[in-house]
Amino acid sequence: MTINDITILKFQEIQAAIEMNPDNEIAQWYNILPLFTDKTKEDYKRMKFTDFQKVIKKFEWLNSFQMPDEWVKSFHCGDELFYVTQEVTEWNTEQFISMSNLTKDSSQIINNLHLILATLCYKVKGEDVQLDEFDRRAKLFQDNLSIVTAYPIGFFFALVNAKLSTSTKFFSIMKRLANRKAKVIGLGRSGVGMQS
Repeated sequence: MTINDITILKFQEIQAAIEMNPDNEIAQWYNILPLFTDKTKEDYKRMKFTDFQKVIKKFEWLNSFQMPDEWVKSFHCGDELFYVTQEVTEWNTEQFISMSNLTKDSSQIINNLHLILATLCYKVKGEDVQLDEFDRRAKLFQDNLSIVTAYPIGFFFALVNAKLSTSTKFFSIMKRLANRKAKVIGLGRSGVGMQS
């Protein structure tokens, strides 16, 4: 097995296994190894430590791979071809709202990765994807798409969306402050609140 064989779902399971014991590497391996073998966590706990280390050694590639950052324009998942929306300016309002919700909590981006991809990817430009088709695609991606393909798409757009969201919030705050300032100045000019 290589990183190319790791689906989004398997990657999500690995991440959850790590998060169960974020400060204990041995406990993390107890959680991770059953995802790849036919042994249980308890089987590994009963194992001699030297034997356990040998098993870990076979899976150390999980710690050493670098996630790709190559731009992905299209990909196959099963026998279906999907295209990735290339520009944020091409998003419709529904996509923008979905992306804002799916990337709001950065700790949930990996858990939402299949949903992010279902939001950003299309088969036919301008298609109107109904909820049942959206759910089908999200499940297809989660169960079958390699993390090597999914990761750069999801994280690039999550970062872009975070920056857009921050800019939008900043603009909104500045606009409200400007409106308040205009009201205060207007009140002062009309004599309201002024002492004679």
